[in-house]
Amino acid sequence: GASEPAPPVPVDDSAAAATEKRARDDDDSHALEHGEIADDVAKRVKTEDAPSVVKLGPKTFAHGDDMMRYFGTIRVRATLNQDFNEYERDVVEQCLVQGHEDSASKFGAGLKAFQIRNHPEYGTRCFMLLRVDGTMEDFSYRKCCARLFPGYDPSTFRAEDL
Repeated sequence: GASEPAPPVPVDDSAAAATEKRARDDDDSHALEHGEIADDVAKRVKTEDAPSVVKLGPKTFAHGDDMMRYFGTIRVRATLNQDFNEYERDVVEQCLVQGHEDSASKFGAGLKAFQIRNHPEYGTRCFMLLRVDGTMEDFSYRKCCARLFPGYDPSTFRAEDL
């Protein structure tokens, strides 16, 4: 590598150091008075890729992929036509409440249970909301995930990761 410059030789010049520190403090207080430091910090915080955390009932998701993996695993592995346990029900219910643009219409007469069922039209496994009046409706956890994690594209998640 290139030769490093020699380290500075310590000099006892405390008066000059104190003057320099005062000048730095004055610069900082000037910047602080004019909001420049706060603006700089705010810009740094915004540009860092810290994903917002999504809390659905008892479960927290740090990234869209985590949510897709959780819901995808339930969709693939759950016993068909069996009501979800209380934990899963809470997570799925909050997914729908927080992530669906019209969750009220999905709940309709009221929630009785969630199940994984074969879709009557497509024959694929899907999340189904069973209502107290005996009707049921499917819903897309993918669409909810896209709304809960703005900028996240659920189609980038690979199901083989399950």
